[in-house]
Amino acid sequence: STLAPHSFKRTIGRFYPQFSGREQHDSQEFLAQLLDGMHEDLNRVKVKPYVSSPEGDKDTSDETLGEMYWDWYQLRNKSIITDLFQGQLKSTVHCTDCSYRSVSFDAFSCLSLPLPPDTMRLFRITVVTLDPLQVPVTYGIVISSENLAVDLKTRLSSLCGIN
Repeated sequence: STLAPHSFKRTIGRFYPQFSGREQHDSQEFLAQLLDGMHEDLNRVKVKPYVSSPEGDKDTSDETLGEMYWDWYQLRNKSIITDLFQGQLKSTVHCTDCSYRSVSFDAFSCLSLPLPPDTMRLFRITVVTLDPLQVPVTYGIVISSENLAVDLKTRLSSLCGIN
């Protein structure tokens, strides 16, 4: 069977009014709301106990502490969404005055990462010599956009043998 996107969007808009109407919406925010709503509906934990967050000591490894936090998280959150789409982010706070170090692990379902600026560029350069018998040759050169002219001349010279 098929599902028309407009009926799906209308249904989502009933549960999440910020996504109703015909305006353009943030897809990451939509996905986060959708996963959260599905997790709440599919959560296998019906009675959610209050349990304080785990604490390790200075000898507790990060791996062990991470497992303790995950087990603690799953006391209240256990669904197919948790199994497939959630992970943990380690957070460390270090006091410069007393050297105390606090480590915690927080669950996430969406993790926003910055994209590095694209500093590399691809240039396609066709070299045509004065010799009518020589066939033109096209080179693809990837160089940093910071030292464009110098790098381009050096790389092209080394590829085609022209100074």
